[in-house]
Order: sequence, then structure tokens, then C-alpha cells
Amino acid sequence: MTFIIKYGKIFLFSLFLISCSGFTDKAGNEQKRDIIINAEIDAFRDSIPDYSLNADTIIVFDDSLIMMGIDYIRQNDSTDIRLLSDSLIKINNTLIFSGNVRVHMEDSMILYTARLYLYPDSNIVQCYDSLLIKKLNDIMKTKGFISDMDFLKIEFINPLIMYNE
Repeated sequence: MTFIIKYGKIFLFSLFLISCSGFTDKAGNEQKRDIIINAEIDAFRDSIPDYSLNADTIIVFDDSLIMMGIDYIRQNDSTDIRLLSDSLIKINNTLIFSGNVRVHMEDSMILYTARLYLYPDSNIVQCYDSLLIKKLNDIMKTKGFISDMDFLKIEFINPLIMYNE
């Protein structure tokens, strides 16, 4: 299984490399594309560190970008969050984390889901997919939530199902 996933990613990456220089969109406009390997990004808000993001690969288009192998860390006075995912797509100012998404919170709680949407302009995180939340021996399952970017105010859309290992 690892063999297929590993070489599948290499194949997809090869496709991106082949068309790296640019392409023409449906309207006939030339679009540029760049590839960055092993990127490290530190973001600041009002001269205060907001988050850091590491990516194995970033593919930059004129108006959006795709990242693979994501490690997103948000540290401030109120929280310490680490978000890992297979990929991230940025469209306009929406960040879509996709594939094997894990959110590690400072109180040892880990949230698992398939896709997570971050809206930095409105300070909102949203999930529409099923999710699993683990904390020590407790497991919770539900579908969908809305939260602030610090994961301090989480509102679940559907009822939680509690399990105890």
C-alpha cells in the first residue's frame, strides 16, 4: 500500500513538473506556474507572529496555490495548535487542508478528519466531513463543526457520540 501511495505521489508531482512553465486557461490567457521545494513560511499580523507553515512542495499559480506535505503551526497567547495534512489548496483567501488532516491541540486532544476549511479574514475554521476526536482514553465522533482559528470556541453541527477505550 505504501508503495502505491509513494509512487502515486511521485507520478502526480511529475505531471506538475512537466507543465511547470505555464499553460493557457479556458479563456486563452497565459497562466504562470512556479514550484517551490521544502518551503518555510512565517506569517505575522501587526508585527506579531501568527503562524508558521512548512510544505514539502508548493505549486504557485497566478491566483492560487497548491501545497503538499503540510505542517501548519499556530502559536499565540491563547493557543498552541499544530495542523498536519497531505495537501493544502489556497483559493482567494480560503485555505483548504485535505487528506489525512490532524489537528494537535495543546491539551493533548487530536482531531482527525478528511478536509478542513480555514477562512483567515473572518477567523473561522469549518469542517463538513466526519471527524474523530481523541483525548487520552476518550474518543468522540461527529460530523461537522465551526470554530475560531484558535479552536477555543468549537460548535459541533451534529450530536457527539462518546466512546471510552
